[in-house]
Amino acid sequence: MTKIILSLTLISAGQLLFAAECKFVGSNANAIVGSGQDESAAFQDAAIKCFDELATNFTRTHHIHPPEDRILDFIDSCVNRSCE
Repeated sequence: MTKIILSLTLISAGQLLFAAECKFVGSNANAIVGSGQDESAAFQDAAIKCFDELATNFTRTHHIHPPEDRILDFIDSCVNRSCE
């Protein structure tokens, strides 16, 4: 019984911690979803996930880490989006 109450409390607390959400389409047409306490934090989380996706895809495709100029392109691409 105690475990059930604790789980429900953590679920409720988790919903309060992440009050905002930011969604946009990633490089493979999949949705990237960021969450945070406010819109700014949610956007930052989504931008980081976007960058990670682009860098991972580059590494898988080319079998090397992206060069610095490509990393800057990825950053520009991810921070110049807007949430849906």
